[in-house]
Amino acid sequence: MNSKEKLNVPKRPGVYVLVININKDVNVKIGKLGSFTFPRGLYVYVGSARGKHSTSLKWRILRHIRPNKRLKWHIDYLLVEKPVELKDVVFAVTESNYECDIVRELISTNCFKIQVRNFGSSDCRCPAHLLRYVAPGNKEELVSIIKKVFVSLKLRPKVLPIPSS
Repeated sequence: MNSKEKLNVPKRPGVYVLVININKDVNVKIGKLGSFTFPRGLYVYVGSARGKHSTSLKWRILRHIRPNKRLKWHIDYLLVEKPVELKDVVFAVTESNYECDIVRELISTNCFKIQVRNFGSSDCRCPAHLLRYVAPGNKEELVSIIKKVFVSLKLRPKVLPIPSS
């Protein structure tokens, strides 16, 4: 996805969940957090975009989609690996910070496991913002769970499919 105009996401604050597929086991050094093995499978990463312009949902999601970027956040180190594919982004516009609420709700479904403690959560008390999907089911069922969590928090989820590159 090269064109910023093609991304149908508003330049507003919000919360998002990246749906990630890891096609084969991969070892990744995640900045100062250390080196970890990520088994093949589906994962979600919960993030927020707090601003209205360069820190908006649109720009944050564009950054995650971009293959070439300065590695700044934990998720950047994972997303640049070859066997890792960003499949979908579920997002909602909101002025409030629901990031940790979404993580808590996803964990409570018992469909997710913390793969790396403190991944993406160095600025909060969550155990991690990257979760491995461990329930039987495919990507569509995973997205359905995420949407239900958004709705339970009174958020209006939208799903952005990411075309394969």
